[in-house]
Amino acid sequence: RQITGRPARSLRDFVRDRSTVFLPSSFERLLGATAPSFAAAARVATASTADDLEDLAADEVLIRVMVAGVNGGADTFSVTRAAAEATGIKLGAEGVGVVVAAGAEADYAAGDRVAFIGGGYSE
Repeated sequence: RQITGRPARSLRDFVRDRSTVFLPSSFERLLGATAPSFAAAARVATASTADDLEDLAADEVLIRVMVAGVNGGADTFSVTRAAAEATGIKLGAEGVGVVVAAGAEADYAAGDRVAFIGGGYSE
């Protein structure tokens, strides 16, 4: 029975349509810079969720990482072969997660489960 004049919606639909409201204000990611080894290059950095949402391009998505693949060889190669001035390299070979925000032209929507390549060492 309908009380509000609107069709009933599931809790999942409600959360999916307002996914950014439920996000933390910040999260951590593993970044690297040019260095002779992964250990010397890697550092944990706190990122602003609001900044990432603001920087989201029309064809991009923001993903909450659920599982990240660990490939130390690929990450070591990334930091030892990077340009001398390179900083802020998002480390992590691949992962799976849930889309929490999507640009207007993105192929995915909030709530979609996705697999991705690159930048996997993030929350």
